[in-house]
Amino acid sequence: MSTWRKLRFHEEVTGLEDVEFVSRAMNGGWDIHYCADACVVHTHDESWRQTLHRYERESRTLVSLDPKHRIGALEAFNLAAANISADYWYGIRHGFGPGSLGSVAKFRSAQFMGTWRGGRPSRLTDELRRKFYYPAGLADPSNESQVGDMVEY
Repeated sequence: MSTWRKLRFHEEVTGLEDVEFVSRAMNGGWDIHYCADACVVHTHDESWRQTLHRYERESRTLVSLDPKHRIGALEAFNLAAANISADYWYGIRHGFGPGSLGSVAKFRSAQFMGTWRGGRPSRLTDELRRKFYYPAGLADPSNESQVGDMVEY
């Protein structure tokens, strides 16, 4: 039986599902292999706030799997600055216009601020949990009256 058929993604994990899946697979004794020629493209069309919240959720998940992945505010600032600089330099060398440079700073600031915020001790109130994980129209599984059937793959 394949690892995927046995383990599946946890439906309640809303970020880093692949990392959580691999962590369970490795803990279960499965081998993980890297395939260098595999090509995956994954994009998000998000506002700054949505990007911030996505990275906060993903950081929260990563830190719950391994607390050593928590970063402090100074490290987050330094990583954002280093990545913005590297992205700008790449953009200049490859002919990207100045208009794209502002979006780089916005994205990187949301990425590292969210990562820092997600690693801090939990401040996830019920209201914030609903906002992060169950946007308008999506059922909250902690409310049994909203829960439908489990997704079968």
